[in-house]
Amino acid sequence: MKKLTLLTASVIALGSVGLTTGAQLAHADVVSPQASLNSQDPQVKDAGVVVLDKGEFVNPITMDTYDYSMNALGFATGKVVMEYDSKSLVTIALGEEKHFNLKLPEEFNLISGKNGGADLKNAITASYELPGNTDYTNFKPEDINTSYEGQIDFKLSATSIINIGQTTKIKIQIDYGKILDALGQGSTFDYKKIIPDSKEGGYTFKGVLTNSDIIDIWPSDGATGVTDGHMAAISAPVINASNVTLEVGDAFDPKANVTAIDDVDGNITSKIIIISNNVDTTTPGIYHVTYQVTNSSGVTSEKTITVTVAGE
Repeated sequence: MKKLTLLTASVIALGSVGLTTGAQLAHADVVSPQASLNSQDPQVKDAGVVVLDKGEFVNPITMDTYDYSMNALGFATGKVVMEYDSKSLVTIALGEEKHFNLKLPEEFNLISGKNGGADLKNAITASYELPGNTDYTNFKPEDINTSYEGQIDFKLSATSIINIGQTTKIKIQIDYGKILDALGQGSTFDYKKIIPDSKEGGYTFKGVLTNSDIIDIWPSDGATGVTDGHMAAISAPVINASNVTLEVGDAFDPKANVTAIDDVDGNITSKIIIISNNVDTTTPGIYHVTYQVTNSSGVTSEKTITVTVAGE
């Protein structure tokens, strides 16, 4: 598991966006739980990561797709909201650490590394309800660890006993739209470079309650949750147009074979306009045509092609 640092051996850059990762850590073992976790039990001293629950996500995990143009108008798009029920496999005594480990989808690895994980941490709102309680307790900033690439640790209070079979409820919201907004890339940037679309029909999160703040070898019986959407970010509409080569005297239709596709609106070819066209098919030379299209959210894209008119 990679721990994120601000000073790092490698930097992944996308445009002006810098995302960093740091040194490789040793693997942690995952072992079966004992009947009880007790710091005085010699079996536990030598254990690696102990799985404490049989949990499940309250599916589906909801996703509000990020739209820069909407956020620029004061909305807050770009959120993942999940609930997790953690049914204890063991009796967890007073003073024993318990951590909810959340593994992010691979598509979120870049965003999890922004500013060494600090931006991700600032985008998280989370709380939990211990067995027997009727109110949720907010996780404090110091109880949330985002310093490991692709994983978030939530440390629960150690001041209560959780018996076998009791359920702890956890709620988490990740406002990743705040991180994308802060990149300052504007409405024409392809935010799918930061969070690609899921190819599996939804983004897969994994969760498990353990006694450790980090899991390197994820347990096979950990819970899995999938988002109700496969697209984390909406990008600007795409104009499909290719360079053209003509002979002198050839007819030229600047809109032939030119299309436009938008993530939300679909095919918006009919909205394409030509904002410049200096093509003269009677004279050999190199010319240009510039197209423009605007989607229903007001996001505009442009594309320029080269038209070469060859002499006889």
